[in-house]
Parts: sequence; structure tokens; C-alpha cells
Amino acid sequence: MRTTPTVYVVAVLVVLIGCRTDVKLSDHRHFPKMPNFTVHPHGDYKASGIDFNAVYYNRHDPPTNSNLVASYNYFRFWPDGKVIVRALDHLPTKTDVEDFTRGYIGYYLITNRTIVTEVFIPNTATFRWDYCRGYAVLTNDEIVELRQEMGRQTLETNVRYRNLSFGELVRQPDW
Repeated sequence: MRTTPTVYVVAVLVVLIGCRTDVKLSDHRHFPKMPNFTVHPHGDYKASGIDFNAVYYNRHDPPTNSNLVASYNYFRFWPDGKVIVRALDHLPTKTDVEDFTRGYIGYYLITNRTIVTEVFIPNTATFRWDYCRGYAVLTNDEIVELRQEMGRQTLETNVRYRNLSFGELVRQPDW
């Protein structure tokens, strides 16, 4: 009996789906099937100096003479140690920050003024999802990210995220 090409395609799809390291949540978000976060929040961070009714955003301008447009990355934090990271093509609005669509979700730990974040994001080099850790310092109304780690790679950064307050934000994390 000969095996048809369709059987091979179905077999490959079953193997690939079985290898997924994530589960899909609402709003096109992903969370690990078997969470292995190294950042574990402890306590309540209400007295940390982080503004929980704001996001901390950075505007990324493309190189001169590029066809790309400016993009905005931001962090939103909750007092229980949860964080979401999103990217937009415009300055975030209150509607944007109450929408978690395509956000990368995870946790943060804060000690004194040092913040360590860890979110679950795609690693296109290995065709799977992975954890990205960021190391930053909280200074007045800004967060200054000093480095990121993902897999075995470290990227030294000096990215400033500015506070953008919205009054009361109500949507709570569901992870």
C-alpha cells in the first residue's frame, strides 16, 4: 500500500501542532503550556513608585530615508506583579491600553528601583515561543531599560520609557 502525499502533510501538521509551546488566549495572546518563568513577583507593588494608571512608552523612529514608520512600544504594570508589553503604530490611547490584543504577557519583579520583566514572546530564530527578560531602573516618571536577554543572547540597551497617564485604568490581567 502506498502512502499519499496528503498523509505526509497531515502527519507533519500533527507533529508541528504537538510541538507548540503555547496556548492561545483571547485577543490573540499566547501563554506557555507549561509556564517556566524565572521572574516570580512577591508582594504588592503599590508603594513601588510605578504608576498603575499609566503606561510607560517609547517611540522608535526608523532610520533616515527608511520606508518604515515610527512605532511605539509600551509596558503596562499591575500591583500584583503582572505586565503586558505591546507595540503600536501610534501613541497609545486609553482605548489601546485597555485592549490586550497581541500583547506579550508576563511578570515583573521590583526591588528598590530595579525592575526585572519577563514576557512570553516568539523567538523566530528557533521557530518557537520563548521568554524575554528585561532589566531596567525606575527613575521619577521614566523607566530606563538597560538590557534584554532572550535565549542565550543579551542585548545592551539604554531605552527610555516615558510615563503616559490615563486616569483610572480598569481592565485587569487574566493570566
